[in-house]
Amino acid sequence: MNTYPKRAVAVMRALSVIVLLFSLSACTSRKSEGFSRVYIALGDSVSAGYGILPEERHTDIFFETLKAEGYVDEYMNMAVNGCTTTMLLEYLKGMDKQVIANHFQNAHVITLNIGGNNILVPFVEHLPDVNKLLKSMAELLVFFSDSKDTISEVVDLTVEARELIENFSVFEILNLVSFIRKTIPLFDDIAGMYNKVADLEFLELVPLLSGSFSAELDIELQKGVDVFSREFSEIIKWLDTNAPNSIIIVNTVYNPVPQEFLGITLEMHDKARHFTQSINSVIFEENELRDFYISDVYSRFDTEESVTDILNFNFDLPSMTLNFDIIHPNSAGNKLIAELNYNSFKAYTATK
Repeated sequence: MNTYPKRAVAVMRALSVIVLLFSLSACTSRKSEGFSRVYIALGDSVSAGYGILPEERHTDIFFETLKAEGYVDEYMNMAVNGCTTTMLLEYLKGMDKQVIANHFQNAHVITLNIGGNNILVPFVEHLPDVNKLLKSMAELLVFFSDSKDTISEVVDLTVEARELIENFSVFEILNLVSFIRKTIPLFDDIAGMYNKVADLEFLELVPLLSGSFSAELDIELQKGVDVFSREFSEIIKWLDTNAPNSIIIVNTVYNPVPQEFLGITLEMHDKARHFTQSINSVIFEENELRDFYISDVYSRFDTEESVTDILNFNFDLPSMTLNFDIIHPNSAGNKLIAELNYNSFKAYTATK
């Protein structure tokens, strides 16, 4: 885990070189035509588009809308998976002056999605055993793969049983007998599945998910919030200085922990809410001092009936789809973020 942030910083530095090369290659034609209006996306994996197709990213959707309406001409996504405020600040301060001159000083719109990793990284580092966690996930995937046929039969029979109950009459006796005959052979298979589930180490995650944070983790998470408070202000100041003509839109951090997981109420949801709200309060407080717009992703996601509908998490027995990513927004979630950013942009244009 300790090498992950270093890799993210290295990726960001490499991205700077790519941006510089792009700037130099386009320099001659752009001097004669005048600089284009640029949309720049900064931040972490939410803006980088982890787990989805590039065209599904909220940044791409937002750009296409702005371009179609004639507000921008170019789009640069500088977001990096795993990015924290510390990494982003180091990236910005070390940026080549020509990249700043060619892009940031010419930026018309900048979106910023940062802060989630400030609390996510210490949380992941305090998991009991990350390798064991990954092993448990792998075991669960194998279990569902091995049990696919049995589960499908159970699902089909459940639907059939519901129909029999709803439409039962004396004329359905033969259908009922046929149903029972089909059900009996499944008993042994179901019993075997139960024994396999009981042996899975994955079940050890249930107390973790339904429990609360330790005192040590509380301290580390609060440190993450404190670092965000200092560095977010510096990031906004850097943008004010180096992109003075841009419309800056900041996304609030949403709570990635659902209220319930597979029917289990998660106390961790309320704890995660506390720290995400602490980060978001910093964003709103800084907004009182600086001229930027806020897209309140936290509040919008919090109104969803099921947050897992807008995150990459997917657990569907009939199709045997299994994805435990409850951190990143899926295509629907990205559309919501793009919509919020567009609304923030239109709020700006309405004042002009």
